[in-house]
Amino acid sequence: MTNGKSLKRALLSSAFSLIICVAMLIGTTFAWFTDTASTAVNKIQAGNLKVDLEMQKPDGSWVSAKGETLEFKKAADAPADEKVLWGPGCTYELPKLRVVNKGNLALKYTVEITGINGDAKLNEAIDWTIDGITLGNTFTGLAVGANSEFTIKGTMKTTAGNEYQGLSINGVGITVFATQDTVESDSYNNQYDKDAGTAHYTLAEFNALTEIPEDVKIVYLNIGDVSLADSDVTIGNKDICDMWTWDRNTDHYVGEILEDGRKVYMVRDTDTIYSSNKAGITLYISGSVKDNPEGGLNQSDSHAITFSIPDASNVVFTKDFTMNGYFRMSTGWSDGRNLGGAFYNHTVKSVLFDRSTFNGIWIQNGGFFADSLTLDGCTFNAYENTTSANDSNPLWFCNIRTCDVTVKNCTFKASRPIKVVEQAVFGANVTITGNKFDMSLTNSANDASKPKNDAIMFSTLIGETQWNPAGTLGNVVVSGNEVTGANALLTFFNPSQITMAKGATFTVSNNTLGTGVKTSVIWKTATEYTPDFVK
Repeated sequence: MTNGKSLKRALLSSAFSLIICVAMLIGTTFAWFTDTASTAVNKIQAGNLKVDLEMQKPDGSWVSAKGETLEFKKAADAPADEKVLWGPGCTYELPKLRVVNKGNLALKYTVEITGINGDAKLNEAIDWTIDGITLGNTFTGLAVGANSEFTIKGTMKTTAGNEYQGLSINGVGITVFATQDTVESDSYNNQYDKDAGTAHYTLAEFNALTEIPEDVKIVYLNIGDVSLADSDVTIGNKDICDMWTWDRNTDHYVGEILEDGRKVYMVRDTDTIYSSNKAGITLYISGSVKDNPEGGLNQSDSHAITFSIPDASNVVFTKDFTMNGYFRMSTGWSDGRNLGGAFYNHTVKSVLFDRSTFNGIWIQNGGFFADSLTLDGCTFNAYENTTSANDSNPLWFCNIRTCDVTVKNCTFKASRPIKVVEQAVFGANVTITGNKFDMSLTNSANDASKPKNDAIMFSTLIGETQWNPAGTLGNVVVSGNEVTGANALLTFFNPSQITMAKGATFTVSNNTLGTGVKTSVIWKTATEYTPDFVK
């Protein structure tokens, strides 16, 4: 009997091992290793892709470059406060960098500039190279434990015209994109993971997917020249996004991962809401949008770019994305397929506009469900709302709820302030740094007695209701901005109808204000006013 039990256990163990092996073979992103040459049970090891970017200090040592803005090298005798001035044909270089493979998989990487300190427009006239090769055009292989040193240089085009005079770039931020290289082999060859992790689609191709391939983590999507004249345009579909379910079992906690892979989204008194918890992707979007019917904040016939992708995804609108006219976007949509008639909004993790161009205005009233929204190095060209001139704010966000908003290194040519705080705001943080505001644009609805050409407005927050908590504003930083042609940098209602979250601060510092520009005023006046919570 004892021998029979042992045999049964051995058979069950063998069967279980076989099932695990088959399951592992299904996923093409796994790398396989053996730690012995014997015929005993071999070790199955999932690969780990990990990359770091380091910069060389003047003393020759290497430190992590994460979170750093890289400064250009100047002549050894140049004053410390001297700006980096670009002229046709001139070249500046950044400190030496290196990519380090800290995982156990061979990888290939490419480098792109994703942030500019200074005038983003000047970047149009600069050719960037990495050791003489055009930046972002090639992938470089890197073995496990190895590192690759390189130098990034920028050369201003000799054809650059006078429109770039007076502009400056003081530093840049760069991003390393890495994916698994074709080195490790399966029983067939070493090409099983060729191009693993990356895919390129048109909008039609992406929206036709019934599922995102398991090995695809980075998607480059060209949406073409999209018209919003007649309807919303959706990126993705209900097959590739998360499915939500529910039951009456409340013995769970938010964030819990169940044995079947589902994630607990919400636990209420009588039920629990679950997400199917699909793997997220990073979605890089190029192309353009146009033709959206214009109006104000509550325009009823306007349309939007909407998303039906996994909730854990990150969305990046690239430098090759252009918005024309009136713009709205919805990261969340209500899904009641398996919720007993209840509806809860889907979401994404983050949205980044990376050096995108706005030939128009972005007016958003709700519908934006993400942990964070960042606009970095974007250009907002002069534009007047053709339907409602008073609503010509380059950015007007209402009901951002818990979404943190960052606006940095952008250039605005406008007649109305950016508004990123209004009504339903529940502890969201706001950072507005390093931007240039030219508020001198003539607007057909201007009234000299009610100046509205302020750079930034903080509006009202909702009070507590039966369905919503009282609105509160998280940490706010307004720093390093340049403002010209404006009534003021900041404007508020008087008295301010904003409540700060417990422990939150509102800091204003190191902004450069042109002639006649005040720091803070009452909305629609030139009367100086600073709420008590502003420091």
